[in-house]
Amino acid sequence: MELTVCLHGSDLMDRARWEATVLALGGRILPWTGTAPSALSEGQVLCLVDLLAPDALHVARAAASLGYRVLAYGPHVRSDLFRAAAEDGVEACARSAVQKRLMGHARLPHDLA
Repeated sequence: MELTVCLHGSDLMDRARWEATVLALGGRILPWTGTAPSALSEGQVLCLVDLLAPDALHVARAAASLGYRVLAYGPHVRSDLFRAAAEDGVEACARSAVQKRLMGHARLPHDLA
């Protein structure tokens, strides 16, 4: 089952890092467009949301409402962002933990992720 990662964030270094990991896992990375593209109808879908990006929590809620697993991330020193994500029921972690989470997500069946 292919892993598709939708990314909402504009940091090119983050994108390059996440893309290298996803490609190594046999998956693909796409920008978040705000809708459910037909390309996402098969396989595992994970939406990565940079908590520093505009409308981050709105995007996280929208992705979750479409049934996708959402992982929000941000600087480890911004506990306020993690708290806000948790209040919205969004899984969040420090930017430094995303790579490990991506690798773990790719190994889990979609219904257990």
